Amino acid sequence: MNQPDHQRTWTVAEAQSQLSEILRLAAKEGPQHIGADRPFVVVPAEAWYAHEQPRRLPHQQSSTHMGKWLLENMPRGIDLELPSRREPERPIPFLNQENE
Repeated sequence: MNQPDHQRTWTVAEAQSQLSEILRLAAKEGPQHIGADRPFVVVPAEAWYAHEQPRRLPHQQSSTHMGKWLLENMPRGIDLELPSRREPERPIPFLNQENE
């Protein structure tokens, strides 16, 4: 993995003690590298999501309705046995039966 010569690599101990500074620098100067044996890179969420794929950030509203999303993402190949609507109603068990 190539990294610019001017880019510094933070140690894990430095990263723990100076997280605010790392986040500020990531927003201002770009990716911040942490660790040598097992390296990590800190980037702003907007940069990550823009690079990964055009998906929405968690705080942005989805344009897909929940029902449509459920239909598109439901597991396939699973046969569920649904009770008949004509069966008499069954009592609903209480969650805290052992406390009674």
